[in-house]
Amino acid sequence: METQSNVAQVIEAGIWNQLLPTTVIPVQQGMRFVEVRYKNMKGKKAERSNVFVGIVDHINAETIKSDYESLLPHFIDYLKSVEDEIVKEKHRKGESRIYPEYLNMGRIIDKLNADANGGRLSAEKIKAWFDSEILDTIILTCATKMGITGDFTPEQEGKINVVASAYLKKFESLGSGKTVLSENDRNTLKGVIELAEAGESHIGAIILKRIADMNNDNNELFNLL
Repeated sequence: METQSNVAQVIEAGIWNQLLPTTVIPVQQGMRFVEVRYKNMKGKKAERSNVFVGIVDHINAETIKSDYESLLPHFIDYLKSVEDEIVKEKHRKGESRIYPEYLNMGRIIDKLNADANGGRLSAEKIKAWFDSEILDTIILTCATKMGITGDFTPEQEGKINVVASAYLKKFESLGSGKTVLSENDRNTLKGVIELAEAGESHIGAIILKRIADMNNDNNELFNLL
């Protein structure tokens, strides 16, 4: 059955709006919209919430310039954290040292652009996404398959943790965008994302795209035979 999209009416700034995930929000001058997606656990059942709120779009070049002195220390700290990731990546690749001329502002800007365009996803980002979007679904699915109706025993919890860790490891392997998964693994991860309704999240969308790209690459290779 196809899901129909609804068009929201004009939204007043600052008001919480409980809308369907498929709701189309019209563009409103001077306002941007924040989507708040989360799941509340009600026993073994996850209660989902999709809330939108319109806020005045006050972050722009002019407001940043007016508070530049106050913001500057935070900008510097953030850029240093981005450079830290660049250094860590070099170490993960087995580099013996970091040459001073390698690190510069251009390198930081390149990484920011790559991340914004779906570049490498760090293990920390994937784990945070996994914990908020996927983990509850895995726990609920495992509990159902194991016939658990009450609290978990230590043995049951251990088994579920093993399954969850295995899924997390597979998702983390997709961080670099260079991993190639088997067809079975691709279908399994795609199915979990769809079951958890996490495909609309930023990281979920990137992972689904990488899975689709793997399928396309395999089809192209098959056509060459």
